[in-house]
Amino acid sequence: MHEVFQRKDGPNVVPPSYGNELEILDAKALSHFGMRITDALSAQSKSIEMRIVKTEDASVVGTARRLVLATDTDFPDVSNHMADALADAQKSRGIPGGMLLVFDGKVGGDAKPFVGVIKAEMQSGFQRRSAAAKVVTEFLENIFLTPATRLYKLALFISDDVAVTASTIWRCFVFDSNITARSARECSRIFL
Repeated sequence: MHEVFQRKDGPNVVPPSYGNELEILDAKALSHFGMRITDALSAQSKSIEMRIVKTEDASVVGTARRLVLATDTDFPDVSNHMADALADAQKSRGIPGGMLLVFDGKVGGDAKPFVGVIKAEMQSGFQRRSAAAKVVTEFLENIFLTPATRLYKLALFISDDVAVTASTIWRCFVFDSNITARSARECSRIFL
């Protein structure tokens, strides 16, 4: 997980705050995470398959390829390139910052590798929980991926091969909360 910030002044990129290690989710959290991704990508009015133009090693697809091949130790450092690409692509000061989650896995009956990238907004809220003999209300800051928070962008890069190589063909599916029929061409610029 990385944090990408809103630009403050002119063309200057605010460097991301990088996560230094893998986040391991428990079964309940992983199930919720999977449901958010599935719900977003199945919202067909907000999801499209993109044509991939850049495939060299320094591109986002090149980074996806390196992530699939990375060890758990190397994954966080390699995923920094996704945060850098997003921070660089957000040219307008009007684009909000957010959490950038980079994850991998396998999909389909033949278990093809994929890499996902989510930009999610953060918000504050309250939580009620039992503590000792009473119920406690806590104020929480910087929460994300709740059912009420927006996913701004979600990209899923799926390998056409089970064993990824330099020549592997990739498919890219993008969910964008701002997509309209008129803006479909522009919707995923920040991921390309």
